Amino acid sequence: MNNNDNKKITPLFLVKAIIDIDDYLRSKGKNIDDMNCLLVDYNNKSTFSIINYDEDKAIFYRFKNNEDPEISYSYDWDFSYDNSIFYYLENNYEIKTIRMDVHYDIWCTINELYPEDIINKKGLNKYINYCRENKITKKVIDEFVKIDTPDIMKLFKKERER
Repeated sequence: MNNNDNKKITPLFLVKAIIDIDDYLRSKGKNIDDMNCLLVDYNNKSTFSIINYDEDKAIFYRFKNNEDPEISYSYDWDFSYDNSIFYYLENNYEIKTIRMDVHYDIWCTINELYPEDIINKKGLNKYINYCRENKITKKVIDEFVKIDTPDIMKLFKKERER
């Protein structure tokens, strides 16, 4: 078995985390489609996810190996992709999945706040690289959400040219 085969195998902690998240969501009358994103730290066997709860509240669900999950809430007036997704990406997490409508929200946020008002720039760059590697483009997002998405890649293309 070579290294690439190992990457195809889903680690037990991740399977357990997804089952735990699904059980939690079912207990709240929700389903796995309500999960906005799943970030994974393979080294520390932990996950972080953001779950839609209602119009003005999201759930942060942190799962670490065999420990009880840490569940907290964020209201929309206090929510930030910078302090959630970009922060975790900057701290050794990787993107397992992000819903396409959430990509749209992230791109709008980046367009509005970049560069001055984003603190976790290494995490942001990791997100941008993920989009490039997975061919998540303005066109792909536009086709999914049926709304005109700001083309943030132009911002990062200019930076690369400097």
